[in-house]
Amino acid sequence: MEAGKYSAKIVECGLTEDAEGKPRPFLMFETSSGEKVRWSGSLSSDKSCAYTAKSLVNAGYTLDSFKELNFDQAHVLYFKPQEIEIEVEKTIGKNGKEYANVKFINTKSSQMKRFQGMVSDHYKAYFVKARAGDPVQPAKPKEEAPF
Repeated sequence: MEAGKYSAKIVECGLTEDAEGKPRPFLMFETSSGEKVRWSGSLSSDKSCAYTAKSLVNAGYTLDSFKELNFDQAHVLYFKPQEIEIEVEKTIGKNGKEYANVKFINTKSSQMKRFQGMVSDHYKAYFVKARAGDPVQPAKPKEEAPF
């Protein structure tokens, strides 16, 4: 897998153990082309816990605890079903091999917040005119600036 941004979904999640014996959250993503790549968080400091929690929330995690990540089917039960944008980087492991890892997890920019207010029927006339074939009048050109 090449470094870059990908659209992906979560296919597995859980907790592994880091070198110090602490729990380490992970997510396994599958890209739209079928490639799988892993993200690992860290709970080793307050800063890393905050970053890990933010990444999980960006991925659609709906709970306020790390422990549920280890439950069977947690990726189905506790994450909003959504596509996520991931940024993949290449890293060199201790064995000298190159690996693809998820560097950032972002909500897709196309997932905008839905408008919660009321929309006036004032706009209905635009649709009526559009369906009637009423031509749209081009904007009048602005006068050139004198400088």
